[in-house]
Amino acid sequence: MDPETAMIYAAIMACATIVAACVSAIAIWWSARLSSKALTNSKNIDYKNTYYALVLQKRMDAYELIEQVISEFSYAVGENGQQSYYPSISTKDDITKCIMLLVKIKLHTLWISNDMNTSLTKLNYMLYKLRESADIYNNKQLIELGKKLYDDFGKIRVDIGNQLTKDMLSLHEIEEFLATKKDQRLERIPVDLSAYKL
Repeated sequence: MDPETAMIYAAIMACATIVAACVSAIAIWWSARLSSKALTNSKNIDYKNTYYALVLQKRMDAYELIEQVISEFSYAVGENGQQSYYPSISTKDDITKCIMLLVKIKLHTLWISNDMNTSLTKLNYMLYKLRESADIYNNKQLIELGKKLYDDFGKIRVDIGNQLTKDMLSLHEIEEFLATKKDQRLERIPVDLSAYKL
């Protein structure tokens, strides 16, 4: 091979080696970048899943308390074919116990649906007014008032139960739930309190 051809061949080989080294360096850099991005995405997904699991647990804890409220109004007592009443509102202490349970739930308002919060707020108003009546009535009179309000408390119990079922079906939809918490407004909830007298 003549020296000129050998020099051209050497130059081509040097260029090919440099190009190969550059391509290899770019491939290594790109692979590292993709690997780093995949690791970051994996960590972000793990963080998000952990966060969602915590939110879900908080929601489940709140709804367990709501089940206790429903159970307070799940049984009624009736005497000799007379109008039934809920034992959970037949004494001042029982009413206070129900209010304290609602206070406990209100500490978890962030974790329950807005509709559930509305239903619980209605029940809270009803119990609060009944508690005021308990200051002036004896237990026998409270039972009579409880009989008069039996249907009202039954309706709110059913509303809370229906909302509980609805919320349980979508409990796992964390992103949608959190989106409902972005733009909350304080609203007055109308409750007819005229029946809270004997």
